[in-house]
Amino acid sequence: MINVKESRARTRLSTLLAGIFPLILVVTLSDIVGQISMAALVAIMIMVSVGTFDWHSIAPRTLTLMP
Repeated sequence: MINVKESRARTRLSTLLAGIFPLILVVTLSDIVGQISMAALVAIMIMVSVGTFDWHSIAPRTLTLMP
């Protein structure tokens, strides 16, 4: 989602690279990634969730129009 929203990437190649790049980083830098605290990882996941959430879907007007 961030790849599409921020950089306007729409091709299959961009999707493939967006998945392979973090995989390579985690595999090659596993010792460094293992030192990151769980609280920092939770904070990153919360910020990613907030950034990718569609806030229009919980607007009061939208909620009254949906069954």
